[in-house]
Amino acid sequence: MAIRVAIVDGTGPAVGYDKAMEKSFCHVLSLQLGSAANYQRGPNAMGMETLPEAARAFGWCVTEYARDPSVQIMLVGYSRGGSAVIMAAEQLEGIGVPVHSMFLFDPVARHPYPGGEVIPGNVAFSRIARRDQSLAFVMKYEGTLSDSKKLGDSSNPCRPFFGNTGLNWRGVGDHQTPSVFKGSHGALGGVGWRFVTEDAACQMQVSAWMGQQMRSRGLMANLGPGFLDPTPPEKPATATRLAGQALDAGLLAKSALVRIGSGWSGL
Repeated sequence: MAIRVAIVDGTGPAVGYDKAMEKSFCHVLSLQLGSAANYQRGPNAMGMETLPEAARAFGWCVTEYARDPSVQIMLVGYSRGGSAVIMAAEQLEGIGVPVHSMFLFDPVARHPYPGGEVIPGNVAFSRIARRDQSLAFVMKYEGTLSDSKKLGDSSNPCRPFFGNTGLNWRGVGDHQTPSVFKGSHGALGGVGWRFVTEDAACQMQVSAWMGQQMRSRGLMANLGPGFLDPTPPEKPATATRLAGQALDAGLLAKSALVRIGSGWSGL
């Protein structure tokens, strides 16, 4: 039976995206599938492309399903791309198109649009790989990554405020709570950091686990080891680092139950 896979990758750099995401799990999968896949790069830093990319994934799936109603539609997404493919599934549900399988790499819903948070009832099977958000692991890397040198702010490769989406579902499909892996948000998509000492092993674990889940659904995937960004960590001033740690610790403690229990999508 034919398989068609719509893939939306995660957010990456505005310049040099193709190179930076060349070995992401989503991109590697798209190359292996060739014309059986529809690959889109991830949304930008503000997430404004999330809904348009969901609409394009939806349109491609509708075309493939109309051509052959026996085709097995699968959706794959990383980071904001995970929320985009959930949106696409919601749109497909609205016209009665079933989704055979959904595979999400650390999905987040950091965008201004409604939807893209609950896996809809037309999805028969889903599996999610999620980053470890334990306080000790997150604090280990606080202040090591600068997202905006112009603004002078420091950040964390564990992305503690991204939260996760897709943690809840409707219907009676085969769904599970996410499998958790100790690594940065980048590592969960195959594009981690060399200075995050857990990322190399994390990428291999995610690749092996998700590859097995895909193969169990007839999607013959070899996601590979991913890529580790060699950029060294930032070294922010001690006062800035400590202030960031205090803020993160307080907010993490307050939000942990909400984030884990309800699929809260972060700030």
